[in-house]
Amino acid sequence: MPPLLLGNIRPFGKTYQALRDLIMPISADQPESIPWVLFDTQQYAAAGSATLSFFRSTAANLNDQTLSNFPTGMLPKNEFFEMHRVFVMIHSVPNINVTGVITGAAQDVEILHKTARGQVSWTNAAKNYGTFPLFFFGRPGGPLPFYAGVATGTVATNVVTAGQTENNGGFPVLGNQIIPEQQPFSAQLTFNSTAISAATNITLAIMGIYHRQVR
Repeated sequence: MPPLLLGNIRPFGKTYQALRDLIMPISADQPESIPWVLFDTQQYAAAGSATLSFFRSTAANLNDQTLSNFPTGMLPKNEFFEMHRVFVMIHSVPNINVTGVITGAAQDVEILHKTARGQVSWTNAAKNYGTFPLFFFGRPGGPLPFYAGVATGTVATNVVTAGQTENNGGFPVLGNQIIPEQQPFSAQLTFNSTAISAATNITLAIMGIYHRQVR
């Protein structure tokens, strides 16, 4: 019987020695290299915000690991991060309104892109990159809600709105930038400050390869 095919992966057994070689560094100069995501979260105010700064320590993010895993923006000695994809997640929650006009969550995401005209940039080892339009920074995944209206005659009495960005794979850095050890890294979202329906958290996340010392 032929071996089971898992998509395009053809599994083969490995010897115990081969497995030991994979988990043991060849030399003391070889770091552990693993897929990783660095992320930080800031809040866009309901009244509008001109700039959101990411990976700069805030009390809330230091104390809440659901908001950030890289709040200080600096890697320790002998640690490097190879950037591959940059994502932006807008944490808009579906809402219900009773007008015939789409307002709330769906409109907020539209405003952030088209009226506030969000722009993304970052600073790595004292060099600036960007700005780039928010449209290029999709979300990695997550909920994909829908909205529906219930109408009487020509007037909608209940409308559920949900705002989401496109799952476009993120901005492709593709390993061409590396966050070095012991140097500050930060990112910014800048806007033409425009009011939205409610204060909304925005997360900027970087997917890549984390190189760190084997301990």
